[in-house]
Amino acid sequence: GSFDLIILDPPAFTKSRRTVDHAYHGYQQINLDAMNLLKENHGYLATCSCSRYMETALFETMLKETAAKAGVILKQISVSQQNADHPVLWTMDETSYLKFYLFQITTI
Repeated sequence: GSFDLIILDPPAFTKSRRTVDHAYHGYQQINLDAMNLLKENHGYLATCSCSRYMETALFETMLKETAAKAGVILKQISVSQQNADHPVLWTMDETSYLKFYLFQITTI
């Protein structure tokens, strides 16, 4: 089947630095599955991570690698963090934990 929109909002895949590699592969697998289901209709993917140890740069690297594996182009529509009720304190890295991306999936 194919879909127009898939929202991936899993629980934290890691709660420590030791298991970041495992979390990386978990995020990669669910995003790969979603991209493959969306590419036929050029659908939309909303994907999130609330794992504070899955840093933004690493999450974005995972998304780029996954898109290449799926043979799709990620057209970024929106990027966001948590709302003001969960403020990011620049002196405490652990407060910047939520990452949200909305993409349109197109084929190469």
